[in-house]
Amino acid sequence: RLRLAMKTDAANESHRGDTNTSLGESTLVRRSSTSLKLPPCDIEVFEGGYSKWPPFRDMFQAVIGNHPHLAPAQKLYHLRSKTRGEANQIVKRFDLVDENFNLAWKALTNRFDNSRILAHQQMKKMFGIQGVLTESSKSIRQLQSVLNESLAIFESLDLTKSWDAILIHICEPSAPSKTPPVIFTLSP
Repeated sequence: RLRLAMKTDAANESHRGDTNTSLGESTLVRRSSTSLKLPPCDIEVFEGGYSKWPPFRDMFQAVIGNHPHLAPAQKLYHLRSKTRGEANQIVKRFDLVDENFNLAWKALTNRFDNSRILAHQQMKKMFGIQGVLTESSKSIRQLQSVLNESLAIFESLDLTKSWDAILIHICEPSAPSKTPPVIFTLSP
């Protein structure tokens, strides 16, 4: 524990929090990183899979991996608790010591951070889009959702430069015949 001592007159000042006032001296206690409470952002459990890796990777790094007050062993503990299945098999090989967090993270990255496979999966998904049979806002939103998800992944992989015309050509037959082509206008 880190203790900061502040000389004060206990009779003249009142203190909040963890203070100990005796003999005119106040001691402020700051909690160590071992009792650090993480933000109330829950990270989904990662069980493996190429398409689930990028969102898990980014959220884990944002909330835990880049947290300045967590020791590497604590990060490894959280990594273990947020993985299951094949991913957990990789992570649990590493003992809970500071030196192993980067090794465990690298092992996960080497296994699941494969942009070629991720792009291939998204291409299969886009080419497998079922045509919208009934013209309804729900079916059009579902089509749009699949396309937006695929495009977001392609953009994250830096694969969308000059694809607009090709993507519109691929996706347009899936739209209902009466739907205006404006739904395929891609934003810059």
